[in-house]
Amino acid sequence: RVAVQRTDGGLRAWALALLAQCYEQRGERAQADAAYRAALAAGDDLVTRLAYADFLLAQGALDAARAVLADLPAADGVLLRRWRVARSAGGNATALETALAARLREAQLRADGSALLHARDWAAFELERGNAAAALQLARSNWDAQREIEDLLLLTRAAAASGDRAALAEVRAWIEKTGLQDVRLAALLAGAPR
Repeated sequence: RVAVQRTDGGLRAWALALLAQCYEQRGERAQADAAYRAALAAGDDLVTRLAYADFLLAQGALDAARAVLADLPAADGVLLRRWRVARSAGGNATALETALAARLREAQLRADGSALLHARDWAAFELERGNAAAALQLARSNWDAQREIEDLLLLTRAAAASGDRAALAEVRAWIEKTGLQDVRLAALLAGAPR
């Protein structure tokens, strides 16, 4: 909040986006929504738009998520979220799913890995398609390389979907060790096997 008050431009946009994520962790949805909107007004960027789209998707605000994604380039993360919106809305998501699957196949064939979907997005794609074991493997690899809260949320969802008690125990131990507080994680773990 101090950074939001004392900065402007891109730095203020970044601080507002971070504040929105903090509100999400606390379960303060209205405040998170307002902070995301303010962040985009201060400095529109792809990372914040994708985070806001994820937030809106989690709230079931499909039309709003569609609008946030509407004028973005067809990057992998954008296509993933457009596919999730189409699936959630009961629309035809086949073309988007085919495009994402083709990008995965292409990435797997490339030796340099330059076409590889971001591991978090790839894991989310597999989880949404019902491939819990593949999603868990990807989410674990992503968590090992990058330890952001969104990565931990995805690892937890994949572990719960696959019923992997060891992975869930790892998540619980990490939360206990770090003291992380996140209402979304708490809700996921409350319904997951021990």
